[in-house]
Amino acid sequence: MDVTTWSQFEHPEQFQELLGEVGRERRKLREAETRLKAEAEAMVVRAIQLGVPREVVAELTGYTPAVLAKWEGTAAARRAHEIKQQVRDEAKAKVRARINRIRVENMQKGSTSKDKGK
Repeated sequence: MDVTTWSQFEHPEQFQELLGEVGRERRKLREAETRLKAEAEAMVVRAIQLGVPREVVAELTGYTPAVLAKWEGTAAARRAHEIKQQVRDEAKAKVRARINRIRVENMQKGSTSKDKGK
């Protein structure tokens, strides 16, 4: 984007292309910032879990200790939710397996009793 070009514009329509370019660049920056923050959060949490002091992480990354603590809490909550979901899924799978086993047993009993009647 040429800074000197826009100063020569006399009509609003002439700004549309440049304003569109500003919007596109701004979106790219926001997306990059979001990706960087997500990567930083994961990295920071793992570093703290491995014993890197929060103060050192804060100094190196520029994030405040409060933000780092929040990220730790969020990561712990997310992990707890994943574990809870996994336990729930495993319990449901066991119930489904038991129900299927009972159905098969009932079907076998039904066919056995029909065979005896012949």
